[in-house]
Amino acid sequence: MAAHPKFSGLENAIRAGLKNLQKWYRKADDTDVYFICLTLDPNWKLAYTEEKWDPEFFQAGRLRLESVFDAYAARMQVSNGTTTLPTAGSSFSACALLCTTLFVP
Repeated sequence: MAAHPKFSGLENAIRAGLKNLQKWYRKADDTDVYFICLTLDPNWKLAYTEEKWDPEFFQAGRLRLESVFDAYAARMQVSNGTTTLPTAGSSFSACALLCTTLFVP
């Protein structure tokens, strides 16, 4: 688009904007949150990433999601070996607890 004669006066600004966009787009590769949020969003779910993402990135995201969920499930274990899941009336939703797992080492 920057090479189109109609936009020749804006070429430098367009190239700088695309460079900045690419920088921030790559930041999504540095975190698992984007993939996990898409997966947990009822509008997108796992099918969207499976269909639209490269298989390599989809598989990496899915493996990380499974790892994060396993860490979440392990936190929910109580000493007697049963799993306690949050109830609808609890102050944290299951999603919120799962998301906190992303930020806690």
